[in-house]
Amino acid sequence: MAENPPAPRRPTPSAGIFSTVVRELGRDDFRVPAIPAVAHRINQATRDPDLSVAEFARVIQSDPGLSAHLVRMVNSAAFRVLRKAKTAQDAVTRLGLKSSRYHAYVYTMRSIFRKPQPGTEELVKAQSRFSIQLAATASVLASACGNREPETAMLGALLQEIGVMPLIDWIGAHPEIVAGHDPRTLLRELSTAHARNISIVILDTWDFDKSLVELVRAREEWGREPHRRLDHADFINLARLHVLGGIEAGRDIPHITLLPAFRMLPNRELTEKRTLQMLAEREQDILEIQATLSV
Repeated sequence: MAENPPAPRRPTPSAGIFSTVVRELGRDDFRVPAIPAVAHRINQATRDPDLSVAEFARVIQSDPGLSAHLVRMVNSAAFRVLRKAKTAQDAVTRLGLKSSRYHAYVYTMRSIFRKPQPGTEELVKAQSRFSIQLAATASVLASACGNREPETAMLGALLQEIGVMPLIDWIGAHPEIVAGHDPRTLLRELSTAHARNISIVILDTWDFDKSLVELVRAREEWGREPHRRLDHADFINLARLHVLGGIEAGRDIPHITLLPAFRMLPNRELTEKRTLQMLAEREQDILEIQATLSV
């Protein structure tokens, strides 16, 4: 007896929305957000190969909020410094120019997640919380694995998520199209399909380092094979599954143990929620970084 043919795959409820988004990519519906003013000044300053710590500290001090953030970050328990920083120049001296620049970018990127369009406030709040949790987790995971530049993983995690914001704006601008869909589920589907490419366009327009663009390119690249050692893209992908495993256990994502990067972790024990035990043990560090980024 012939076997029954497999049932045709049902299109997802958002199939029509996907095609609409694809048609509108690159048009005014997806205007690239302006680079934050401080980030632009940082870009300009760091093009100078002879930039000194004092000169860069003056750029940081031009924004009192950024200056205070950098001091708070250096003085946090995650850095475990013996002598507290009091000024932006102290912080830049402790961190070095590259690390200071990346921490400054982290601070400026947060503003991207704080400009909700009418009707999208809850989506923006949820996305902001997730982005900060992902960034903090990636940073602590990198540090726990002996990486000396955890701020790169932190920044890369935030940059992977900036492409989500134009999608939230699009959802808010098209209530007649998205009616009847759960906004969070729809955003998650659209983000998986489009956030990576939108983020890359934004970073190219902002003239960010190619190395940071490559970190964005690895967003949700679950089958990515590590090289000789884990790199920042691996830390971000592992952190993403760790976070999602704790808040969206039913989501259609791979089990964290299936990632090639998982096999290279120094400690592969899992909690009951299929999250990484090594991060569960460092939850206080993650929470402190989240608190610092949320200020």
